[in-house]
Amino acid sequence: MWAEFKHTLRRMRGQIIGWSIGIALYSLMMVVLYPAVTDIEDLTALYESFPKEMMVFFGAGDIMMLNTPRGYLDTYFFSYMQVIIGILAISAGASMVTGEEENGTLDLILAHPVSRTALFWGRLLGLAVALMIVLLAGWLCWVIPAEQVGLGLGWIELLRPFLPLFAVLLFFAATALLLSMLLPAGRIAGMLTGALLVGNFLLAGLSQ
Repeated sequence: MWAEFKHTLRRMRGQIIGWSIGIALYSLMMVVLYPAVTDIEDLTALYESFPKEMMVFFGAGDIMMLNTPRGYLDTYFFSYMQVIIGILAISAGASMVTGEEENGTLDLILAHPVSRTALFWGRLLGLAVALMIVLLAGWLCWVIPAEQVGLGLGWIELLRPFLPLFAVLLFFAATALLLSMLLPAGRIAGMLTGALLVGNFLLAGLSQ
């Protein structure tokens, strides 16, 4: 199992590095802009000019919350990050097993002395750790400069919203994996799971 775990991380190292850098840079940019955004004069009046329904859709039901760390994080990061990083989770989940099956190399892999159970759990654990690394990069870029920009949140407080985000990403990765085993092709499973992810995002916003 551990051999498959390490192999999965090696195979995904390009995605891990690329996504980690992207999420880290975006997180760093948003945390650095926090003082500038919240210090804008008449910011509340500006937001009040937008339709109330639109603001509620993105989790900003209380306009005054946008000037707080919680409101800032929800509106400018967590409200749509599950959709963005969900692209990585779904694509990796849909190709985790069926990728080798479709290119004809799965039989060669299973010819080695490795059980199907070890192969499955090793790859699933590797995918989970890959998602954790990407989220960790984003979390660190919020935590490290938090005190300098006056965010006023400790590392535990900043960690808490990342935990349900990780759970959502892992759920959709597992859904893509399941559908890839039931549907004729992995790309169909990825497209269907992506539609479910976007649908979940829209329904969550509309329900508010």
